[in-house]
Amino acid sequence: MILLAIVLALAPQDEAAAKSALEAYKTATAKSKDPKVHVDAVNELAKTLHNSVAEKLGSLLTTDDKDVHIAAAAGLGTFNKPPELKVSAAKHLTQALTAGANLKLVEVRIAIFQALGVLQEESSVNAVKSHFEDKDSKIAAAAVSAAGNMKSKSMVEPLIQVLRECERTLNGGALPAPLPVKGGKPPPAPAPQKDMDKEKKDHASAVIGPAGAALATLTGQNLKTADEYEKWWIKNRSTFTPK
Repeated sequence: MILLAIVLALAPQDEAAAKSALEAYKTATAKSKDPKVHVDAVNELAKTLHNSVAEKLGSLLTTDDKDVHIAAAAGLGTFNKPPELKVSAAKHLTQALTAGANLKLVEVRIAIFQALGVLQEESSVNAVKSHFEDKDSKIAAAAVSAAGNMKSKSMVEPLIQVLRECERTLNGGALPAPLPVKGGKPPPAPAPQKDMDKEKKDHASAVIGPAGAALATLTGQNLKTADEYEKWWIKNRSTFTPK
């Protein structure tokens, strides 16, 4: 009974605090078009953890100036309690990844991935994972880094696969040396294999470091290759719990 009374007493205060924060944001931004003023107002608004504030920050992820998008993403990354609010914040962030102008705003999408990494909400795992193979290496690297920070067991195998694909791309292309023919003329050397697409190599070079770092963060291991992580995972997956 005492706990219920406390909850009921706090609820109106939380609602009042959220309403006050939203009014303060509206006042601060009403007469100014200066992006810095708007960013400062967003940062102040994000200090009030409430669903109505999360909804406002969610709307700011796709409107206003680019720097406001980034500030709103960072703000939502702090909405980690209660669990329902955390889920709501993650939903706003993941929806904004592919919404409107954000598709062309790499900095904003990176900020969203950073926020998702901080938030560590399990319901956003698939949205993050779906960007591991993004054509933009900056986006792919940001998604991979976020996966490591999210501390989700379900990310271990996909990250090992990312690391393996990067290794294959960077190390592939060499043909085995021809075997000598007994008593005969040595076979001609194979024609040089056409160099792998430079764009793929550049992409792999940009992602392989974040993939290794993400696995180290997630697993607590300091291994070097996908094979090493695979062997470790086979032995430990049944008992592994991210810390």
